[in-house]
Amino acid sequence: MTDVKESEGFKSLSELFDKYKKFHFDLARKVDYKEIPNWIDFADNKVEKVLEKEKGIWDSIKEMYIIYILWTAVSVIGLWYVWAIYGFLFGAVLLAFLINPIAVVVLAAFILYLLLSPALGLLWSTITYYIVARALGGKGSFRKTMSIIVKSTGAYMILSAGVVLSYAIIIGFVISPILYAVLLYMLYLQYRGIKHVHKLSRNRSIGVIVGSMLVGFVIYFALIFAIYISVMALIAGVLYV
Repeated sequence: MTDVKESEGFKSLSELFDKYKKFHFDLARKVDYKEIPNWIDFADNKVEKVLEKEKGIWDSIKEMYIIYILWTAVSVIGLWYVWAIYGFLFGAVLLAFLINPIAVVVLAAFILYLLLSPALGLLWSTITYYIVARALGGKGSFRKTMSIIVKSTGAYMILSAGVVLSYAIIIGFVISPILYAVLLYMLYLQYRGIKHVHKLSRNRSIGVIVGSMLVGFVIYFALIFAIYISVMALIAGVLYV
């Protein structure tokens, strides 16, 4: 009896998730961009189909920039009040620091980082996944590994867009836990992609995801700490000149 109830509960959740995906797929189709059908297929668990073709590195980088542009547009609409606060603070900081050449350099470096972050993030994630996958016996190419990152990012954007947009009318604060479920689903899709591209076993494919995340977190926080110390030192120099 318990097994029947669990089966029915799982079926209900599956049907609910299918409706959730359909709503977001219909929303995504309103945007005219050639890769959106691939992001939809990837989000719909058709991972092997999407990864059949190998794209060039430059094409994948351009696709990632499109994702970031679309994601920024979605977040500006959904989180317009946050962007307004950031804009005000940025303007205040800009006016305060423009009087010092060092501050201008720091600000220019920060803006440059924002412009390069989609490409840098993609390259870093791909390199990490690729090295760990190869270390565990993977056979896939660097380009297809990059495609996994790009397509899963596009899939995540599509499946989380509705929640982010709903923040504009406060509902997003209530349903925001859905984003964690979508993130876990994206990791599952990446696992499927790694398993398919690198011809690895289930356990080794999971090892690639977990290992890459651990390596990424350690290096990321080390870099953030180093940047923070450097910026604080520069700001201290500006204030005490």
